[in-house]
Amino acid sequence: MADNLAVLRRFYELAAAGYEPGTKMPEEIFDLLHPDLVTREPESLPYGGTYHGIEGWQELYAKTAEFWDFDSMQPAEYVCQGDYVVALNRIVGRVRATGKFLDMPLIAVWKFENGRIRSTDVIPFDAHAILEASKP
Repeated sequence: MADNLAVLRRFYELAAAGYEPGTKMPEEIFDLLHPDLVTREPESLPYGGTYHGIEGWQELYAKTAEFWDFDSMQPAEYVCQGDYVVALNRIVGRVRATGKFLDMPLIAVWKFENGRIRSTDVIPFDAHAILEASKP
């Protein structure tokens, strides 16, 4: 459990380091991801859907980097249980296309397998507000 939390903290650190459109991810991040990774975002969002494997995660990451200009999205708290870590996050930032600001809670449920991230489900507090903020 503690190892999973250390992996997730490192993941957030690496992911935040280059969160700009077109930025190449640090190679170390790929060692934290299971090859059969499944990542799910709400279907209603412009970048929503289910993404498979590391390539799918890279696709989602690129889409969200194009969409968001985050001031912060670091977890405030973690809840650990067995192979799961729940990260209680807060989205603070702007939608790049509109410049509209959002500040809202977000929960991410991370599952681990053999010390690597196996799946994640991202649950924003208000997907409708994200959609509204993306409208000109």
